[in-house]
Amino acid sequence: MKRAIIIHGWEELPSGQWYPWVGQQLEKNGWQVDIPEMPDTKNPKLTQWMDTLMSLKPDENTVLIGHSLSNALILKYIEKPQTLIKGAAMVAAWDWLMEDVKEFHHTFFETGFDYEAIKRKTIKGTSIFINS
Repeated sequence: MKRAIIIHGWEELPSGQWYPWVGQQLEKNGWQVDIPEMPDTKNPKLTQWMDTLMSLKPDENTVLIGHSLSNALILKYIEKPQTLIKGAAMVAAWDWLMEDVKEFHHTFFETGFDYEAIKRKTIKGTSIFINS
């Protein structure tokens, strides 16, 4: 079965933005959709968000869809050697710690990203839309 996990951004909720609409469109086309509420969204921590994502057990049939800060989570997840997903779509992504929000986002960016590990994956259909 095709599955999508839609992950909201910082200070967001699963019911916000475009998440429910995209989920409904995917469900109409036979997808199983999860839109989890990430913990402590006003003061997010990478370890807590990663635990939440991993508890959903994404697999080789899962597409991760991220918005804003959750894209850093998705990149960190893809870096992991054991990660198997079908693909990822990242909307409004960035890969640096922004000075004006660093007190809230630092755990997501403190070690940077292992792009070589990410590129070694055989994940089809990964799209990254970087804000600049």
